[in-house]
Amino acid sequence: MSSWYPGLELADGVLVVAVMAQAALLGANLFEYVVSVPNWRQPDGLVAYRTLMRRRHPGHFFQTLVPVTTLLLIAALILGWRSQPALIGAGLASVVIAEVFTLIYFMPRNRALFLSPVEAEPGALSMRLIREWSVAAVIRLAIVSIGVLAGLVALARP
Repeated sequence: MSSWYPGLELADGVLVVAVMAQAALLGANLFEYVVSVPNWRQPDGLVAYRTLMRRRHPGHFFQTLVPVTTLLLIAALILGWRSQPALIGAGLASVVIAEVFTLIYFMPRNRALFLSPVEAEPGALSMRLIREWSVAAVIRLAIVSIGVLAGLVALARP
């Protein structure tokens, strides 16, 4: 394959952008876990979060970046089929698994936490949902991290 930039094949360039997109997904997931979740546990935390996120919320970011990342990884897999298909495929699988996990596990909890009526003081149900969300977020972080690492290893290998 011809090089569009000295020393960098097209497949490598697409993979670099795909891994950057995966890293952005990892960073956004980490931000939610480290910054948002602790705030939800505070008195009026859910009310304040809902007020802040009235027009735009993290889902808008993920709804844009996940499909773009998926398409980039598919392109990287097609273009780099002979070099690192297993590693690129692992990165793609991690994005898909994380998204399916989000749709099945997180979305119902997000609806309950952010769209249903909420008390000023987090109730027992809200606190349970926040705890469940927090534990599952660690699992999702691990899944996305595996994808980023697979992409980085694919880039490091000739």
